[in-house]
Amino acid sequence: IARWNNDGFINREGTLVKVESNAALASLPSLSGDDDKSNTLAKNYVFFSELLKINGLNITALRVDSTMSWSMVLEQGFELVLGRDEIHEKLESFSFIYNKYLSNKTVKIDRVDMRYEKGLAVKWKDDTQLAVSQYQ
Repeated sequence: IARWNNDGFINREGTLVKVESNAALASLPSLSGDDDKSNTLAKNYVFFSELLKINGLNITALRVDSTMSWSMVLEQGFELVLGRDEIHEKLESFSFIYNKYLSNKTVKIDRVDMRYEKGLAVKWKDDTQLAVSQYQ
């Protein structure tokens, strides 16, 4: 389903296959993290992708770091940061907020940060920020 780091690919079940180079798979999304997180990454990629497609959004890169902090880059040109906690709930909240408030501003969005307990921050490409303080 995706490229893995720079040296492999991963299937829908999360099985990691190492190769010398995955450049031939450049059209696939990129997943990156520690090798022992490949299964978790694959499962979350499938869940995230299905939820985002409702709003016409597609993942080009999904990352999890050593602290289990999640972020992704969307085909529409912006980064979405979920953080470590309640990532599924945060993505569902993002989906609602995006549909209601941001979908007509997609080309202006640089980054959406969902790491707040009851809100989010939007960084616009013109370098301004908007904070939504309460989920609806």
